[in-house]
Amino acid sequence: MDSTSENDTGVSADDRLTKNQRPTFTLSNIDNSDVVAVEVHISHTIPGGNTPKISTVNATKNNKGQWTFQPKQNWEDGTYQLTVVALDKVGNKSKSDKNENSKVKVEIDTILTLKVEMDTAKENDTGISNTDRLTNNPKPKFNLKFDKDLVELTISIIDSNGQPVGTPKVIKERLKNGELPFSPDQDLLDGKYTIKLDAVDKAGNKTGDQSGDKKPITLSFEIDTYTKKPTIELVEPHPDHGNNTAKSLKPKFKGTAEPGAKVTFWAGGQEIDFIKAVPDSGNREWQPQVPFKNDSTVSLIVKVIDKAGNTRDKNKSAAEETFQLTIPVLEVFPPTVELDASSDSGAKGDFITKETKPVLVITASPNTDVTVKVGNKNYENVKTDNEGKATLTLDNLDLEGGQFTHKFPVEVSIINRWTTNRCSLKTKP
Repeated sequence: MDSTSENDTGVSADDRLTKNQRPTFTLSNIDNSDVVAVEVHISHTIPGGNTPKISTVNATKNNKGQWTFQPKQNWEDGTYQLTVVALDKVGNKSKSDKNENSKVKVEIDTILTLKVEMDTAKENDTGISNTDRLTNNPKPKFNLKFDKDLVELTISIIDSNGQPVGTPKVIKERLKNGELPFSPDQDLLDGKYTIKLDAVDKAGNKTGDQSGDKKPITLSFEIDTYTKKPTIELVEPHPDHGNNTAKSLKPKFKGTAEPGAKVTFWAGGQEIDFIKAVPDSGNREWQPQVPFKNDSTVSLIVKVIDKAGNTRDKNKSAAEETFQLTIPVLEVFPPTVELDASSDSGAKGDFITKETKPVLVITASPNTDVTVKVGNKNYENVKTDNEGKATLTLDNLDLEGGQFTHKFPVEVSIINRWTTNRCSLKTKP
């Protein structure tokens, strides 16, 4: 095989390895005084294949008397066994099986495979998603995969301004396994980065420079090592008692947090609610699902975990805020009614139950007499406790014809002020 640079592209001059799919071969030691034709028998085995393809082509002689051969079409990747057979004037053929010099093995390799992934171990890919390449680890770990015939691999870290971070790392050893772990040599500051791989293999396939025939492999990632503390305040504080005093048992709150962060709300050492992801504006509103107790003080804690898994701010303090909420003695009107958790056998809040003696929970002003009307029946002498709660077991519902669904309008009155619950009680057998 010709040893010109465009023909023998491999790193070695005698490896007969090339990325050129139409290499030129010069045939030597041919007696032109007797030889009138030269055949090249080609046996081609594709990577991973077992049965070779056999073909025969004729070499040509130039005006200098040299016999040469070049494929008319591009050869696909794989190994090629070339056997040269000479024919003399009377039709005799050279015996190639007895002359090893008439045989040559050539390999075509045009493929350069590179791949980089962020290691998804918990301590490395700390984000809420394992595909966002967002981490609070300033020296994240990457897994590199590549062809086992690489002779040089260059790893670069590029910042968001297109500038290299540190010195590119050139690796010429430990490449035979086809994989390699990599971490930056220094802690990276918060920001967006790209890891870039350039490589050269034994066949001369390369990336990275203007003459390269392959594109570098890149992977973007982001370092985020802290989050902002959340804020919280009442949307409508009590006009007579200050900004931390509510005017209802289920007050609305507003505040800010890092966009995309998960916000959790805690009271009494327990998580009582959460917001899965803060909107892009960073602003959020929240209203508790369960009313707070009348005439009480609640230490409400708001905690944040951002998309990178951070729970601390820039000063390494916990990203949380405590709000001392005061609930004064409030008149609850109109009163509300809902199914007790033990009776709410349907979806929460749908007012559907399979119980024949369901239990209702009434919320009204503390220590208040209420009357509950279910269908045509009145339940009197129901009194709320100090927290404004009362329970009532409905034990005389008209459920004749049990295979049917029954609906009962539910109304609650305080001092003859009636209010109708928006949902009718539905019983299903």
